[in-house]
Amino acid sequence: MSPSKKIILAALVFSVLPACTTQRFSSADIYSGREALDRQLKIEVTNKNQTSRGSAAWIQPGFVLTASHLFLGASENSIIRVSKNGMTWENAEIFAINDPAYTDLAIIKVDQNSLANLAPPNSPVKLCSFPIQPGQEVLVASGLSGVVSSSFGSPEMVRNSRGQSWSRHLTGYYAPGTSGAATYDAKSGCLGGVVSKRRKSTNNHDLEIYSTEIVTLPQIIEFLDSVRESSTNDTPF
Repeated sequence: MSPSKKIILAALVFSVLPACTTQRFSSADIYSGREALDRQLKIEVTNKNQTSRGSAAWIQPGFVLTASHLFLGASENSIIRVSKNGMTWENAEIFAINDPAYTDLAIIKVDQNSLANLAPPNSPVKLCSFPIQPGQEVLVASGLSGVVSSSFGSPEMVRNSRGQSWSRHLTGYYAPGTSGAATYDAKSGCLGGVVSKRRKSTNNHDLEIYSTEIVTLPQIIEFLDSVRESSTNDTPF
């Protein structure tokens, strides 16, 4: 299947979400990692006897950002659940999704009656003003493992466009289940990426080295903008 800008997986309902605003930060917004912990979630997508597990993050009360490849093979009968602690799980549904071959992003919606059990932050996530740069320190919030860890923008896997450059990978390797994890600037706490897949960066007879591919900030903004432009209904944002 060739990549398309926006798709519906099986019979799952496609809806829309407007873009989050891009904001700059003052010294009062310096990040400690607390918000990454507050926003991270575990996600499960069960289709018949197969369950896909990964990570996700609140971008707005009731709405969660994750990786769309977790939904490959999903159908209208699939069960989507999210959890904060792995003990209390709440059902969710697809709100907006892209083909992972194009942009590995999806937004899911959690029922308003379930929010009290998941305790989402009250404010929308803040997007970074600039993409993750090579060597820039970031924090990766893996909801599945419940861990926030440090990594850096890769100096090797770089995208150049219109006089700007940014990292497409992180230097650290992350285990399965980290897919969909939000990636934040370590200093300001703004959202700068979403973990996608691992990629083999070095391969010889004696050594294999992997890096972690991310959905970059320009891709996130493009996705959110396209969803906003497709909106025909009032939204909560």
